[in-house]
Amino acid sequence: MEKNYDKTKTNGTMTEGISEQKYEIEHMKNVYVHDYVHLPLAAWRAVTSTTLAFSHECFIDEMAVAAKKDPLDFRLSMLTKDSDTKNVLNKLKEVSNWDKKLPAGWGRGVAQYQFFAGLGGFVIEVSKKGTGVKIEKVYAVIDLGTVVNPDNTRAQVEGAAVMALTAAIKGGISFDKGQTQQSNFHNNPLVRINEMPKVEVHILANGGNTIKGVGEPGLPPFAPALCNAIFAATGKRIRRLPFDINKIV
Repeated sequence: MEKNYDKTKTNGTMTEGISEQKYEIEHMKNVYVHDYVHLPLAAWRAVTSTTLAFSHECFIDEMAVAAKKDPLDFRLSMLTKDSDTKNVLNKLKEVSNWDKKLPAGWGRGVAQYQFFAGLGGFVIEVSKKGTGVKIEKVYAVIDLGTVVNPDNTRAQVEGAAVMALTAAIKGGISFDKGQTQQSNFHNNPLVRINEMPKVEVHILANGGNTIKGVGEPGLPPFAPALCNAIFAATGKRIRRLPFDINKIV
């Protein structure tokens, strides 16, 4: 790996999707520092958009709170022009009954992300349970243009939600003396059926000749929507993944 690694070259995917967001923010500049990692890396579902979406959409949420604005309305206020992102957020607002008051101890979170593979968004509802939270409902919207197989589309979004939740709340991969400490599913588990909330998938199909991605857009917005919902319910900001969903406060 080291012999073939050229430190003079940077990888443009490190900030993929940041400049593709349709939020109308003036004077925005995106830069990053390329750091050499002495571990072999490979592509993951949605590549680096997953980690970028988490920081990006959680920070948008923090700005909404600082501005004393509703998080979804704050996003829409930065989308005065027609766009697929605006359509996704409006659809999320509709299907999740965003303006309906939740029971005491509940919270809603929203996030969306557009990148090379497509565009998707989530609204997630959680409730406080002891020192942690329970995910009550997941609403997903994926923008496609033209849909070839609706059932397969829903299955891909549901699968992305499973993978995203696993990455957010399970142990992850750790290293000791250059070796991974996890070897199989017994010490690197996926979420189980009883841990998985219901995912309601809505497909935006506006026709035309455009066919957007299905396999990856359902992953990046999940974790930020979940963590934004946790803040709404508990007042606790999650800024590091993975975290223990049973020990929030």
